[in-house]
Amino acid sequence: MLTADAYLAELVRALGPGLDTEALDAILVSIFRGLKTDTVDLIHRLRGAGVPVACFSNTHAVHWRYLVRELQVDRLFDVTLCSFQEQVVKPHPESFARAAEKLGSEPGAILFADDRADNVVGAEAAGMRAHRFTDAAAMERWLAGHGVVA
Repeated sequence: MLTADAYLAELVRALGPGLDTEALDAILVSIFRGLKTDTVDLIHRLRGAGVPVACFSNTHAVHWRYLVRELQVDRLFDVTLCSFQEQVVKPHPESFARAAEKLGSEPGAILFADDRADNVVGAEAAGMRAHRFTDAAAMERWLAGHGVVA
């Protein structure tokens, strides 16, 4: 597993002279504009109701470091799984098997949501009940349809 600093150093080496790691770090994290408050509220309400919530992200070390340091996303979840740490990305079948193992659940007991259709299809193929995330309100309706009320 590459640390954030090692990842940045490899990118700078691959991209050539003229970039430094600080500049590249700033470029890579510039895609983030904060957290969606309605989604954060839903996560808090779910956890407050005793529903375990996990983050399962295809991300790299630089993004994850920023998300943890600046937005404290790790505090929102009971469990976090990141592709750069697990060394497998969604929608690879092994990623879903690893997630079920880390969660200590059978795939059929897991409600999975993702904004990418290919990841939703992969989760369903692994036996999970899956939903394509578009917004917190639609997510909450889908969860309620599965008996989960925040």
